[in-house]
Amino acid sequence: VMTTTESDLIEALKKTITKALHELNGIEPAGALITECLGRKEILEEHVFDELGMINQIIPDVPFIGYHSFGEIAWAEGELSGYHNMTVVV
Repeated sequence: VMTTTESDLIEALKKTITKALHELNGIEPAGALITECLGRKEILEEHVFDELGMINQIIPDVPFIGYHSFGEIAWAEGELSGYHNMTVVV
């Protein structure tokens, strides 16, 4: 059973975007595709749109598009599984 809080979800979003930017090794992104679990919307409720502002703060000059999904698949170095739940993939 997994539990989380709204603040944990927002903090995870910050970490995910920061890690994605770090992986670019200084190259400026032309855009970003953001996929996040539909379950995040259930926890964040009306604050789900606060995530858009957070993304704009971290990558202010980068256009982005995103959507909610029913689970995300993204292999990451050092991770044991590629399937995630309640996460964000950038």
